[in-house]
Amino acid sequence: MPVHDKRERILAAALELFAEQGFHGAPTSAIAARAGIGVGTIYRYFKDKDDLIQQLFRQLHQSFRLRLTADLSPEQPVRARFITIFSRLLRLFIDAPQEFRFMEQYYYSPYGSDCHVQVPEEEEVVRQPLAEARCQGLIKDAPMEVLERSSLGG
Repeated sequence: MPVHDKRERILAAALELFAEQGFHGAPTSAIAARAGIGVGTIYRYFKDKDDLIQQLFRQLHQSFRLRLTADLSPEQPVRARFITIFSRLLRLFIDAPQEFRFMEQYYYSPYGSDCHVQVPEEEEVVRQPLAEARCQGLIKDAPMEVLERSSLGG
């Protein structure tokens, strides 16, 4: 479906270009050209390119979080929640490669250094089942950062 709203066209074009060329390889002029708008229009919706990146991240983050945690219950066994979350994460990787590439770039860039402060609930999606599994002796008693990186392939 074509995106008619200018803000949404900007976000869609930015996502494509950031996924293809990275943050620094996608100037606002290229984003505007891909969105079919003038460069100045971007600044009606976003303070600057950094604001565009941050808003795109927040939008994708919320979407990912909802998709990963839909219908999950803390009463479910930790193993079931873990399998569900990571199966959905793999499905996202397959079904939404641009979005996944953008999120990965974000997390491993200077932008990502503050992302856990901005959206702390993100950590809980993965951390909660890992912490429970560690407490129950189902996985190795290692620092959470090690467990997260191991489970996410980092």
